[in-house]
Amino acid sequence: MILLTVSLAFLRSYQKMLAVDPGFRPEHVLVAGYELPRSQYKTNASMATFNREVVDRLASQASVTAVGLSSSLPANGSGGQADYTVEGSSAAQWKMRFAPFVETYGDYFRAMGIRLIAGRTFTILDQADKPLVIVVNQSMARHSWPGENPIGKRMHLGNPNAPLPWATVVGIVGDTRVGAPDQPAPDQFYFPLAQPSIINSSGSSDGAPALSGGFITLRSTLPPEQMIATLRTVVAGIDPQLALDPIRSMTEALSSAEAPRRFNTRLIATFAVAALLLAVMGIYAVMAFSVSSRTQEIAIRLALGAQRAAIARLILGSGAKVALLGCALGVIGSLGAIHLVASLLFDVSATEPWIYATSVAIMIVLALLASALPARRAASSDPIRTLRAA
Repeated sequence: MILLTVSLAFLRSYQKMLAVDPGFRPEHVLVAGYELPRSQYKTNASMATFNREVVDRLASQASVTAVGLSSSLPANGSGGQADYTVEGSSAAQWKMRFAPFVETYGDYFRAMGIRLIAGRTFTILDQADKPLVIVVNQSMARHSWPGENPIGKRMHLGNPNAPLPWATVVGIVGDTRVGAPDQPAPDQFYFPLAQPSIINSSGSSDGAPALSGGFITLRSTLPPEQMIATLRTVVAGIDPQLALDPIRSMTEALSSAEAPRRFNTRLIATFAVAALLLAVMGIYAVMAFSVSSRTQEIAIRLALGAQRAAIARLILGSGAKVALLGCALGVIGSLGAIHLVASLLFDVSATEPWIYATSVAIMIVLALLASALPARRAASSDPIRTLRAA
């Protein structure tokens, strides 16, 4: 009963996690990780050239609807975090708050299917010599500018005294889950790869700092599996020696993020099924022994006119009493057990009545099924033969 109750709690938790909106549309999206070797890409200009050619060549493919590069992916863990200062907050009022950030290039938001709520996303015009721009998610907009419209507001990274430039918020996008869907969506901001001075104000003799590695995001009209060859061919045409790892659909990436909770649910469910089988076998053994030890009593009842259906109900009632006693003790134990694993549950209360009601119902049904065969044997016994044998 305890294992069954905990298993149902984990199952409900897993179902609620699957129902969470991850903040992006993983269907028809292929992602690939890459890392440019410094021995070959020695300058920022060479890395920038590679990034530009990858996006341009993939975008020219007939089946591709959007392609972009990014320093990290949703459901893949945070790539980088930074503290930030909102314009108008004094040094005395400033509190250190960290938020994950994502460097993007190309049509990343459309490729990933991240919803635009207000303003705009990045365009080809957002270059290093243009005003610096940032896109924030809903959570960051709500926490940093409560009750205000963040579009047009300014912020910079670091504390109020940090020598980093101000960037203007030009868009608000939906929250995305940085890790597993059962983890809360954090404050998050995005900035274009073409404006690296937002996070690094230092200049370079060989061009602006470029993304030396990250992820290629490809949305197409074809299933992701059919686009793997196209992706490999395009990248090989630019750099035949560059390895892409991992290459997988975004659906697979999201499934990997869900794996720990799925594993816990399956593990507990396996133990619960094993416990149920043992319980059914135990109840059957007890009832079969009870029937064999009461054969004379049952024969006398039948000889005196008792109905066979009444005998069957008598045995089934005995099995139900055993199950009810076990359920009562099991519910008490389950209350403590679920509280112990409450930190592993997502959006499920340790005292949800339906979990206990379902567990009791399952146990009662299985107890009646386990008692059915002994009850049938008792009801179909021959009282004359039993009494003669005695």
